[in-house]
Amino acid sequence: MNQLSLQPTLTSRWNLFLSAVDAATTARLIMLFALLGAVLLPSDVLAQTVTFPKVDVDGVDDDSTGSEILIAIFKWGGRFVIWGVMGWAGIVCLKTILASWQEQKSKEAGRWGALVADTFGSVIMVIVVIAIGLWVLSFIK
Repeated sequence: MNQLSLQPTLTSRWNLFLSAVDAATTARLIMLFALLGAVLLPSDVLAQTVTFPKVDVDGVDDDSTGSEILIAIFKWGGRFVIWGVMGWAGIVCLKTILASWQEQKSKEAGRWGALVADTFGSVIMVIVVIAIGLWVLSFIK
């Protein structure tokens, strides 16, 4: 019969320690060589030229003064705000119509005339907000 030869506990623990130290040392050496390669490898040949994107803004060119550029930025911001207000008015209109619909639907004796009045009033307000917004936008151009 074959007999198993067991290593003493002290020897096996020593071998386990050496393998752990060896693995940690190997990982550190690999990290060191990777960092050295990252530092030493790039050169001027591999470098990319950085170019800024070209943006064409209405009313701004190479000869524009600072005030003209600020005016163009404020116009752009104004357009953004006006379109946001018009979109917000549409969302509020939709929310009002849906809330009125749910209110009338939940009542036993719903007054559908109130729903029509809320809907009509909300739509008129949205049309007025959009008309004023488009009128102001025509001056901003």
